[in-house]
Amino acid sequence: MWMLHDEIGIATITALAGEEEKARGLFRGLLPRIRRIGLNEYESNIWMGIAHTFEKSDPDSARHYYERALSLIEAAGMETGSAELGAGMLGGTSRFYYEEVARYFAGMALETGDGAWSEEAFRTIERAKARGLFELVQSSIAGEHSPREDAALDSIYALDPAAPGYSADYERLEREYRRIGRERIDSATGKLAGYGDIIGLESVAKALPKSTVMFAYALGDSASQLWVIDRGGYDLYELPGRAGLSREVDMLASALTRPGAGDDRLRSQARRLYRTLMEPGWKRLEKAKNLVIVPDGCLFEIPFEALLEKDAEDGTDWKDMPFMIRSRTILYAPSASVFAELRAKKRKGRYGIELVAAGDPDYSYLGEGTERALRPLPNTLAEVEGIGSLFREDRRVILTGGEASEAALKRNIAGNPSRLVHIAAHGLVDPVTPAASSIALSAAPGDGEDGFLHTLEILALPVESRLVVLSACETATGRVSRGEGVVGLSRAFLGAGAEAVVSSLWAVPDESTSELMRYFYRYMTEKKRPAHEAVNEARKRLLSSGEYSHPFHWASFIVIGTEKAPW
Repeated sequence: MWMLHDEIGIATITALAGEEEKARGLFRGLLPRIRRIGLNEYESNIWMGIAHTFEKSDPDSARHYYERALSLIEAAGMETGSAELGAGMLGGTSRFYYEEVARYFAGMALETGDGAWSEEAFRTIERAKARGLFELVQSSIAGEHSPREDAALDSIYALDPAAPGYSADYERLEREYRRIGRERIDSATGKLAGYGDIIGLESVAKALPKSTVMFAYALGDSASQLWVIDRGGYDLYELPGRAGLSREVDMLASALTRPGAGDDRLRSQARRLYRTLMEPGWKRLEKAKNLVIVPDGCLFEIPFEALLEKDAEDGTDWKDMPFMIRSRTILYAPSASVFAELRAKKRKGRYGIELVAAGDPDYSYLGEGTERALRPLPNTLAEVEGIGSLFREDRRVILTGGEASEAALKRNIAGNPSRLVHIAAHGLVDPVTPAASSIALSAAPGDGEDGFLHTLEILALPVESRLVVLSACETATGRVSRGEGVVGLSRAFLGAGAEAVVSSLWAVPDESTSELMRYFYRYMTEKKRPAHEAVNEARKRLLSSGEYSHPFHWASFIVIGTEKAPW
């Protein structure tokens, strides 16, 4: 295998040296061996290499072979079973291929002015983004084994290599082993299969609400792309590469969570990133009241509401700063295609229950005496009771203390569908294993649950609620790998069926969180305002308060999904 890897490297170097025809011959000469061994990831490298040799001389051929490579990657991902997924084919490394293809297509669009190339680049990135959650959840569970898989492996190991028909028996049992593994993975990710469906720029433009513009980002190593889309059309812009943007974003994200110590950095970075990320699309932005942000990679880590549209004089109070929240109502989406899909989704009619709320969980049993021990959240009791008071007693379910358990919440979500689900609890993000991220609730001996509502458990729930509110710590963030986006608890609820999710980007004191939630629900329920508008009004209320004017308190909460939720 190492020899094969070296030969691919030689072919690649030959192509880079300008000997394209010779390189194509070397690449093609390796195909019979690769197919005989069954190494699909190597075959995709071959087609990528051949496509690269055509970039300057024959763009149509380059496009053909790039498409062949991506199709093979996706087919290999769907066919891979069990532990093979943990090797990285779908865990983030496949994004590199999509980026390379999009880089070429976007470059052709900017060079020629041909919108067809822009369309190709956009669709390529959408293919990666729309499958991000699906693929990373797959990779999170791929290393696990069911008893049936273990039994199939035992049968393989029990074969006698010297026995007649050994090869045929080995292949038959290996196919069975892979089939069992695929069934296990498919059962956990079946709801996410639709995330692979994509639409093009024109369809995105038609799906946008009136007075709305979408900023869709795609980060790349050498350069990044920004598509600015409204009902009248779209524009493509080139932005700095991933490394440069990541440094700028990291500085802003750090400053946002350090009131006082990080204030100077916050002001400078919020202004600098507005110029980089927003000003290129000003022509369409200035005509819109509403903004849909489709982040990518590190851009999921910052609230665009906290970017500064103008320079502010030294000494300007936070409540008077020209944050973008003042001029635009912002909504976020995992991908443009997912946004359109959520808007077109058939909606449930009447709800017997308007609200299921869980708060102030009893953590005395959960992880007691271990590193998993969690501090209580006493302010969340008043938070959920205050929210509950906005609804009739017979149209609400309030779970607090020991009743705010994982078992009770699951039971109500699955068997008592409500328009709104509100969870005021600790959100625990695992940056290494996305499937291990969870919401910490109450637990008790004998209830059959451990108290941690994990990502895969959320995906398994039949969520029919139009809005899920995660009033918890860092519920929107998760694993940010090579542009796959955030695999967080919020996206798990979207995958499970919710239309929109309100969640937080960093840990916020429960005092200011409770204040924001109080205003949010008042605006949303009393005036029947959409969730993203109500959150925006609540944030502006905190911004003008003085006590909670620093973005640390109000900027963390974002709305991911559709502008229709929850009415």
